[in-house]
Amino acid sequence: MNCGPFCSPGAFPPLDPKRRFAVSAYDLNAIMRSVRIPRTLDRFAPALYDCPPGLFDQNSIHLLELVPIDSMGRGLMPEIKIEFLFTIALEVEVLNLGDTPYGSRRVGRFGSGSFEGPKLKGTVLPGGACWMLMRRDDVLEIEVRITLETDDKQQIYMNWKGFRHGPKEVIDRLNRGEAVDPETYYFRTTPYFETSSEKYGWMNRICSIATGSRKASGRTFDVFQVL
Repeated sequence: MNCGPFCSPGAFPPLDPKRRFAVSAYDLNAIMRSVRIPRTLDRFAPALYDCPPGLFDQNSIHLLELVPIDSMGRGLMPEIKIEFLFTIALEVEVLNLGDTPYGSRRVGRFGSGSFEGPKLKGTVLPGGACWMLMRRDDVLEIEVRITLETDDKQQIYMNWKGFRHGPKEVIDRLNRGEAVDPETYYFRTTPYFETSSEKYGWMNRICSIATGSRKASGRTFDVFQVL
């Protein structure tokens, strides 16, 4: 886009006339990142941009950060990047407490466990547990608290919450202890970490997600760091 003497060459990326753009709602107040261009370019705005009323004044246009939108008018947000952290395998013994006012309650106690990835590996210390609630809408809520010990003897507290649900016939097979393809049901968690270790202190500052699978006596999770 040519702004003439009002902005330096290269200040704007090339625009594809076949694509539509929308001004990100998050950037409407980001005046420090706005660029003022001549009023004469106003006539191009309806074709290239979907702009909320009042964005233009008499002398200039504020072009804030632009987000591509698809043919349905939905914003195409940047892709969230992740990096594999480790796989953790847990042996669990489950006690079924039966129906409570909140749903079907289960409590699990973890036995042995291990984890391994490119940045750390080790074992799961005894004493961890999980609390599960089968809701009335057939979604299993899960809360887990465990302690990891790395192969270099550093301890890391790990906790997560998550959901598991799927077609009734698939969940029935899981409950019978059958081997079931994890792609046929939803099992996702959001682990967080806490440690006093200097070496693994970076884990105190990350978000992570995990995808899980269930076997008769154990659970396996692939954990990914959100970058």
